[in-house]
Amino acid sequence: MKRVICCVVILALLLAGCTTQTTTLHKEHNKKTIPTVTHVDEPANSKVPTSQPLETKENITEVFDTYARTYEAEKRFEDLYIPAKCWLLGDENIVEVISLDNVDNVTVITQASVERVEHSTIMNFCNVSVFDKTGKSISIMVSPEDAEKLLELIK
Repeated sequence: MKRVICCVVILALLLAGCTTQTTTLHKEHNKKTIPTVTHVDEPANSKVPTSQPLETKENITEVFDTYARTYEAEKRFEDLYIPAKCWLLGDENIVEVISLDNVDNVTVITQASVERVEHSTIMNFCNVSVFDKTGKSISIMVSPEDAEKLLELIK
């Protein structure tokens, strides 16, 4: 019985090796004409600027002031490393504003919904993070002196 099984297996392997097909792919070579490019000098005043200048400090300050009035925030803390980011603190809200290229991202956490506040100081900067009861969080990098003031204002 073992001989029959071995013979069947060997026969199957031999037949499997004989059934392979070789196909050749026929490739058609299309000759494409590459257009020649000629250089045309354009007048200097017709050139389109490649990029828009980033917002100036005055524009960002104006945006921050607008949101401070909207959310009745008295205090503003600007991020040390991201000039377009700040926190606005009022009696009722903590507002994080990020303004880049005329797009404003605003996150509001009410003082009543603050669940926990975390801060860590490393050398000359401090990271302050605020978490609310829904799991939303905001964070900012400030100087240790500003962190003390900020933590006192958060109730």
